[in-house]
Amino acid sequence: MLPAIANAQDKPQTNDLSSADIIVTAQFRSQKLQDTPLAITALTAETIEQRNQVNVADIAGNAPNVTVLKGGSGYGMTPSINIRGIGAGDFNFALSPAVGVYLDDVYVPTLFGSASDLVDIDRIEMLRGPQGTLSGKNSLGGAIKIFSKAPDNDFGGYIEAGYGSYDTVRLRGAVTIPLVQDILSMRITAAYSREDGYVTRKDYGCLNPGSGIAAVTTASNCVLGKEGGTDHKGIRAQVRWTPTPALQVDLSADYAKIDDQPAATKLIYARNLQGIPETNFAQFLTSERFTNYATYCVPELNYCAPAVAKTAPWGVSGRINYAINDNLSFVTISAYRAYKAHFVSDGDGGPLSGNLLDNYLNYRSFTQELRLSGKTDRLDWTVGAYYSDDRGVQSGRQNLGYVGSPFGPQLADFNQNDVVTSGSIAGFVHGTYQVTDKLNLTLGYRYTHDKRDYTFNRTPNTPGAALTASTDGLTSKFRGNSSDYRATLDYRWSNAFMTYATFSTGFRGGGINPRPFVPSQVQAFGPERLQNYEIGFKSDLFDRKLTLNVSAFFDKYKDIQESITSGYGGFPISAIPLNSGDAHLKGAELEFSARPAQGLSFDGSLSYIDFKFKRLSADALASGLTYDMISPFTPKWKASIGAQYQIPLGTFGTLTPRLDVNYQSSLYTQAVNSAFNQLSGYTVLNGKLTLVPESSPWQLSLAVTNLTNKYYYLNIDDTYPGTGSTRATPARPRTVFLSVKRSF
Repeated sequence: MLPAIANAQDKPQTNDLSSADIIVTAQFRSQKLQDTPLAITALTAETIEQRNQVNVADIAGNAPNVTVLKGGSGYGMTPSINIRGIGAGDFNFALSPAVGVYLDDVYVPTLFGSASDLVDIDRIEMLRGPQGTLSGKNSLGGAIKIFSKAPDNDFGGYIEAGYGSYDTVRLRGAVTIPLVQDILSMRITAAYSREDGYVTRKDYGCLNPGSGIAAVTTASNCVLGKEGGTDHKGIRAQVRWTPTPALQVDLSADYAKIDDQPAATKLIYARNLQGIPETNFAQFLTSERFTNYATYCVPELNYCAPAVAKTAPWGVSGRINYAINDNLSFVTISAYRAYKAHFVSDGDGGPLSGNLLDNYLNYRSFTQELRLSGKTDRLDWTVGAYYSDDRGVQSGRQNLGYVGSPFGPQLADFNQNDVVTSGSIAGFVHGTYQVTDKLNLTLGYRYTHDKRDYTFNRTPNTPGAALTASTDGLTSKFRGNSSDYRATLDYRWSNAFMTYATFSTGFRGGGINPRPFVPSQVQAFGPERLQNYEIGFKSDLFDRKLTLNVSAFFDKYKDIQESITSGYGGFPISAIPLNSGDAHLKGAELEFSARPAQGLSFDGSLSYIDFKFKRLSADALASGLTYDMISPFTPKWKASIGAQYQIPLGTFGTLTPRLDVNYQSSLYTQAVNSAFNQLSGYTVLNGKLTLVPESSPWQLSLAVTNLTNKYYYLNIDDTYPGTGSTRATPARPRTVFLSVKRSF
């Protein structure tokens, strides 16, 4: 996994979108997708390239009940990831994801950076529903597993280059080099991409010299810069050593450097905060779609921060797979991952002191997993253990603007250097027993011990930050134990039709409130848990010309963690995570791929979900939650459909046009739903045209994203009740990209 644009494959694309023979490893062993009794969307590298999907957010567009939204500038490179109404969108180390993301079977412990772009990918598995026994903690919504292309014993690779709208440049390539035939091989992947920003930052004081707001620049066009631009570089090296047929060792190392602009931002709602003239943000609302007045400055303190979003992730991992005999094998996976990051957010969208957050993150994680797998005539089983040790530091300068509190509004500015340590130990067992030739019973269990410590280090820069700084030196701890279960029955009625019914559980680890205003708010909160009841079928019909998979589920969601941003304890801009109550979720999902004629194919998905609170805590009710609200990032409906036709051109090769349509209904981005954080539904069209000359290693592609140039928002950061402003992240306008690829 490299944070660099796009995926690739070594061979030219074909028309086969069949999912029948995709091999997945969701149950610790290789199985055909259509034989796996789980709700899985599985994508091959070929499918990803055909759809022009360049990051995790793109692939979510075609997966039922999977929502991945690009985060706003206040969250750096942190996406909001949600599966079946369960998700999260905060970078803070004190909080856990609710959907597990895995890179080559290595767990990504934080949401920050978890939706990196895709390069040289073999396949992606998106598992819906709790994966507590299979994947462990923080996978109660589901899991997204990304597998990179591994070296084999044949020399080969590809190189690809392209140019497009907004001065976009993409270069990438990979090569496999056999070092010792059939014993030792290496694969090296490298990528570079950059694109200009699409939101222009203008100097309000420069444009309005009589407004009383000082100009920041003397430029004739009053332009301060751009938002939404990217600059990515990355490299990965993999080595596969197979000294004997029974032993395989895989080693991997990767490094990336990301030097982006902050996420594109537009102020969409604003008001004067508690009558303070210095917070009259409404004047910075603009009718221009891709313009804001963010200066990244605090004029009262003569302080400015750079408009950046940078990170440098790297990691190493090793996997040893040893076949003890024909029926018994052992796997060990060791990994160390780390990153440093710096990102800044101008919360008022203008030149005043609304919320300037200058964040530095420093994180490292070590994980170790052991598995022993065996099989008999009727039983496949795996027992294993998992260990993780993590440490993160969040530092920087936090200017909260004029904080409303029981003591009145005051300008709050402080430095922080908070330290978080966490860890987990787990043991698990999973097995599938073949009751008859057609009936299978699968049982699983996992026990997890979870811990997290948070130490606050805060130094005030202004009197208004004295309360926040009173938490300096305090430490809060969370400890918890959890047990998860899975029981599944699947029955194969014929080669073309299989049904399954399952009960499974999952949990999201507890944590500590990372944003307290007073010592009494330094407190831990408990884990949230999910019980899932699900039925479904998988089918390959009409001589495998139609693949149709359907699932329906009912979930009991308990002790839900919601971050209350509409006020808590008399502090309007608080963001307090609470165990807010219980809810029931029910829904259905459909996926299909059809190949009615040679060269012609269709694929699509449809999903529905209904969320209902059944219990709300007293704190949740006092903070504004009501029974008719729904969890954040949960669209009731999602749908997608794609079509492509491979046109034969005789000796010229083939020309393949493709069109994809993705629909998502409206959703809310905050626990306390309101008109200020309602993200409107949208339909987006993307297209691609690919020319593959006959018997040629070359491939030429023209891709168009947002074909109709639709204006819509990707996410909304609503702090209107506290800071008096709400910002949205507009999607990039229509873009055109031309690329050429050569395989060898």
